[in-house]
Amino acid sequence: MLGKKLDDYLTRPQDSDPIRVAVTTLKTEVSAKFSLLEENNLYVIATYLDPRYKHKFFTPVTEENIKDDILKIRTNIENDVSNSQISPNFKAAKKMKMGDSLVKDTEQPGTSGTARKPCLKSDLAMMLDSSSEDESQEISENGSPDAVLKKELLSYRNKARLNINENPLKWWSVNRTELKILSGIARRFLSPPPASVPSEQLFSSAGLIYEPLRNRLESEKAAILLFIKYNSTIFKFSY
Repeated sequence: MLGKKLDDYLTRPQDSDPIRVAVTTLKTEVSAKFSLLEENNLYVIATYLDPRYKHKFFTPVTEENIKDDILKIRTNIENDVSNSQISPNFKAAKKMKMGDSLVKDTEQPGTSGTARKPCLKSDLAMMLDSSSEDESQEISENGSPDAVLKKELLSYRNKARLNINENPLKWWSVNRTELKILSGIARRFLSPPPASVPSEQLFSSAGLIYEPLRNRLESEKAAILLFIKYNSTIFKFSY
């Protein structure tokens, strides 16, 4: 969606030169940043196990590779549990990750006092609703763990995609009884990632903006100020 939006902007009539330079630079950086994204199992499996997206953006070959990787993950988990050499600390960490408390439904913080929907999100919702692509498939009955997981993968794939505005973790909480093995794997991949240094710097800068004399500043305006601060060099703006 980011790439599509940038391409759409660059096809517009000529805009001011600094803005166009910034958009062109942003497109180049986005392409470089995400060019190898589908080669990273962490991202592709997390996307596939998000019921809002599932197989929508993957080719059939990529989808089959993802399923094979998920089957390998189940085997690795089983081997880890049965391995007596696992350290107590690792066992404790695994138990915390695979605990019963899957999710708690939490409200997402609003971005401003307005009810305006984010443009990217609404366009993504339209793209996801463009075709169902949830054709039925069949699989032979078998009692082995791999067969059970394959059956869960089939059941998961044939379910309708979740609305883009709904909570995927709540969906897994509701369906974890039916998709018992798969929900445990989804819990691993859909958990919050650790914070990175750039995001921590951004939080620190936001703390400097929201000072006592500006404590009623709208969040949208604060986001714009942060964007300008961290991207002013692209616009060749000196202050």
